[in-house]
Amino acid sequence: MGNRVTLLKDGTATYAAMFEAIRKARNHVNMETYIFEDDEVGRKFSDLLIETQGKGVQVSIIHDSVGTLGTPRAFFERLETSGIRTLEFNPVNPLEGKNKSALDHRDHRKLLIVDGRVAFLGGINISSVYSGGSASRARKAKTKDPKDAIPWRDNPRADRRPGGGRIPEAVPRYLERQKLEPLTGGDYFPKLEAAGKEIVHAVGSTQDEAYSRIYVTLISAINSADNNIYLTNAYFVPDPQLLESLKDAAKGHLRQG
Repeated sequence: MGNRVTLLKDGTATYAAMFEAIRKARNHVNMETYIFEDDEVGRKFSDLLIETQGKGVQVSIIHDSVGTLGTPRAFFERLETSGIRTLEFNPVNPLEGKNKSALDHRDHRKLLIVDGRVAFLGGINISSVYSGGSASRARKAKTKDPKDAIPWRDNPRADRRPGGGRIPEAVPRYLERQKLEPLTGGDYFPKLEAAGKEIVHAVGSTQDEAYSRIYVTLISAINSADNNIYLTNAYFVPDPQLLESLKDAAKGHLRQG
């Protein structure tokens, strides 16, 4: 209860909102991403994060080993030299990791948590690939195949009083799973006052769990729908259970109406 949610359209709005939140940070910035490229967008983020660290704000970054294979080690060494704490999630080189996980156990989360009060969630990585809007991407597309010019988009969101404080737990828990020392020196779980009227339920799943809590929550939400269901996703590969839930929901709505 008591959250304020802002829907962000594409990378242009998302990065602008992220930069603004980082500039306003007073205690800590926790970032988790699959891709963190050494390109125009990546360097803007790294410069701002280094500047923020220099102001006494503790910055911590988790990046996936496979997702950042193309990013030079020197890029992260520059961050570390400034005092930023970085973690390469499940290193491809098993000798570099303390937690022995399967090579295909990857970290696809995209989170930015500022002062434990604002959280950005969605599918946007830190890369110039995401920096344009849908319309601008469509205009710039030069292809002989019209279907390749169809614009893509991502729908991240910014939460104030994120998930009642549950979302900020994600980064510390991952550090624990990777056999690293817990985060210290910051007020990572501040007492939060109501920021709005939205209800936000943070659901986290990991590969080593017996079942996906996110999937169970999705099925439950569909089965509990009264009026409508809006589904937006980059990939739609439904299994039989999900298809049956959507069909049953549609039939039930038709019977009611």
